[in-house]
Amino acid sequence: MKKLIRVIIICTMILALMIAQIITVYASSAVIYVTADRTEAEPGDTVSYTVSLGPVSDMGTMQMVLDIPEGLTYVSGSGKLSDGLKNKLGFDYADFTEKSLMINGMASAVDYSSSSETVLCTFSCTVDDNFSGMAEVGLTKLEFYSCKTWEDHTGDYTVSKTAVTVGKASGQDAGGSGDQQKPSDPAAAGGQSDKDPSTDNSPGGSGEASQAETSDGQTDQSGVSGGSDANDSQNGASEGTADEARNDNAQEEYASSVVWIIPAIAAALVIFFAILLIRRKKQ
Repeated sequence: MKKLIRVIIICTMILALMIAQIITVYASSAVIYVTADRTEAEPGDTVSYTVSLGPVSDMGTMQMVLDIPEGLTYVSGSGKLSDGLKNKLGFDYADFTEKSLMINGMASAVDYSSSSETVLCTFSCTVDDNFSGMAEVGLTKLEFYSCKTWEDHTGDYTVSKTAVTVGKASGQDAGGSGDQQKPSDPAAAGGQSDKDPSTDNSPGGSGEASQAETSDGQTDQSGVSGGSDANDSQNGASEGTADEARNDNAQEEYASSVVWIIPAIAAALVIFFAILLIRRKKQ
């Protein structure tokens, strides 16, 4: 009987340690979200971004730099920390540096912990002219420490980006430009014919007309190919975004299953040993 009780106690302690370890791992990991107010844009548009921090613990210092990709330009003066951020974090200072596009801050007494999302900063970017494709604003030069133990927690932080697809209508415009040029050339040829009828009847005149038609045909083909290339790039971008979303969902489902499997096993073992004890007593 005593041996059985000891086995139950040991098993319970092992399961408790495993659960505590999993809780610690998930509690220490944090995600920094860079979200946009739109997922599609055109050259010249302004896209507004928000940098927010998911549930976090033991954050005594923070540092991150905006990573603006090719095709986007940071709007000067748009970067601002959320209202009252320094007091909310309990930091001695918190700042957004306009020149380096850096978000940083530091506490000297207490680490910041939160079970909900914390908005850190907002900023804007404009889409460059003649740019098409997918653009993702990220974060670089991450540094996170605990001000109590000065442990480096940078490895516990990951960045989640939002993709903005640019140039959805540009391919259609490029394809349409060839169609618009086509009727204009014959009109110009017709104007030359009115001024000099002999030119139209001469072999040279007919050659020029045929060359104009050939040029128009090439323009139409290039316009169509430009539209198809733009559509292909957009399809590839959308497929890449869908793949990332599926991967994120798969990881979340896996994490949820791991978290719930161990408590279920623990409960099953407790019930099993309880049944054994009851049978032992009856015997």
